[in-house]
Amino acid sequence: MVSMFVPQFKRGKAEAEKDGCVQMKAVILAGERRMRVHGQTWTGSKSMLPLFGRPVIEHLLLLLRGSGMEEVLVVLGQDQQAIRDHFGTGERFGINLSYLEGERRESTAECLKACVPCLGKEDFFVTKAAAVCDFDLHSAIEFHREKQAK
Repeated sequence: MVSMFVPQFKRGKAEAEKDGCVQMKAVILAGERRMRVHGQTWTGSKSMLPLFGRPVIEHLLLLLRGSGMEEVLVVLGQDQQAIRDHFGTGERFGINLSYLEGERRESTAECLKACVPCLGKEDFFVTKAAAVCDFDLHSAIEFHREKQAK
């Protein structure tokens, strides 16, 4: 079974850009298989592994929100209900979370292809759910736009 919600932007692009925000959707690929962390008893998904008191994916969501991305599509794999249960609609984090779940996808390309109906032809930012980073997404996206990268 595949369920999906096509998010709508809450603000217009011009309004967001006046605030210095990036008006872009983000996709988080959270379909990783369960794994055992060496030396730990953790057997859940990497994205829900606690890091400084929060799941790894929560740090990523806060980074996206801080960069002005308010619409996030999370691609779930099998046995990923914990992510949906923890984050819900994303309202308490100041973002609008949507979920795409269903059949198992073997590759990143297959995951992204499944997102196309939700994203349309707009630019979007993609990351893996277990990514731990802290960098200026706004500058990276502006560079992408200035160079007219495709």
